[in-house]
Parts: sequence; structure tokens; C-alpha cells
Amino acid sequence: MLRFTIFCGLLLLVVWAKALTSYFVWHSIHEVIVAMVASLLLLQWAYIASLLFSIWQSSRNYRSRQRARRSDHR
Repeated sequence: MLRFTIFCGLLLLVVWAKALTSYFVWHSIHEVIVAMVASLLLLQWAYIASLLFSIWQSSRNYRSRQRARRSDHR
């Protein structure tokens, strides 16, 4: 699992790279702000989705282990 501090560093790196690229392409601060906000939102949703997937996978593995223990006790 990706540590939160590493995630924040990568998030800032990606957002600033997107901001610089947007500024060189459009030469507009307004477009840079829109691109930065869009990048932040997209990356945060991706992180939340990965957390939810990890939780779902963990609970699925836990239930399968519980079922295996119940069948061993019979």
C-alpha cells in the first residue's frame, strides 16, 4: 500500500508538472488553475478508489478465511 506521505509528494509533483505544462501550452493563469483543480480532484478520487478496493479485497479475503475455518471445525 502506498504511504500517505509518498502519495502527497507524488500528488504535488504531478499537479505542479500539469500546471507548468498547462501554462506553457495556453499562457493563461486561469487555465492553469482549472487544470490544477481537475488534476487534484482526479488524483484524490483515484486514491480513494484504491483505498476502497483494498478494503473490499481485504474483507473478501477475511470472509474466505472465516469460511475455511468453519469448514475445518466440522
